[in-house]
Formats: sequence, structure tokens, C-alpha cells
Amino acid sequence: MKQEQIISLISKIRHGANELIIHELEKLGIKGIVPSHGDILVRLFREDSMSMSELAAAIGKKKNTVTTLVDKLVNLNYVTKTEDSEDSRITLVKLTPDGKALQRSFDKVSKVLLKTVYNGITEKEKDVILNVLLKMKNNLE
Repeated sequence: MKQEQIISLISKIRHGANELIIHELEKLGIKGIVPSHGDILVRLFREDSMSMSELAAAIGKKKNTVTTLVDKLVNLNYVTKTEDSEDSRITLVKLTPDGKALQRSFDKVSKVLLKTVYNGITEKEKDVILNVLLKMKNNLE
């Protein structure tokens, strides 16, 4: 493989991982969720609530993109949006009971994804890959 193919290969890996995630979620009866929603939900699994700005910063996306993603999650009844009691300019996002119930399924899908992606790869190789990818990411910042 030529070095010029590295970026293309990373893109194909991401595409394949996203397809696997969607397929596994659908097998669990969860429809309408895409990996971008997963970034938001995983953050909310760890926090009681987050502002739209905090979510955008946490997942590295623009606020308008996060607004679109959150609105879809609201329509699916996985999150709610409320006005901050101390500052009405701030919109808080919080998981609903249905949203909280997704955590178990997300954990299952994550295990399948990691098992699939890391099949035949040693811990040392994982460390090397991680270090190289971090350097590449930092070069773009």
C-alpha cells in the first residue's frame, strides 16, 4: 500500500465502522440513530445535562450542527431541551428515560465494534496506531 492511500483508508475505516454501528443498533430495534447522535448521547450518559455549547465543544462540532442533531433526538424522545433557570440564553440538553435506556445497547454495540476492528491486532500495534493518528490529528489543528 502506498502512503498516499492512508487518508483514504482512514475514511473507509470510518465509513465501515459507521455502517457496523447502524446495523448493530437496528438489530437491537433502534432506528433513526446515526453515529453523530452517538457522540451526543455518550456525553449525556456521563453528565446529567449539558448546554448546547458544551455539547458542541465536547464532540468537536459546530453549534448549528449540534442543534440539528439534538432536535432529531428530541423528536425521537431520547433527549429534552430546556431553558437554563439562571440564564435564559442557554439551552440545556438532558436524556429522557428512553435516552437513558439506550446506554446498555450502546455498550453492546461498542463491544461488537471494538472486537471487530481490533481483531488480530496486538496491544503494541494499537498503541502505535493511536500515537500516529494523534500526531496526524495534531498536524491538522
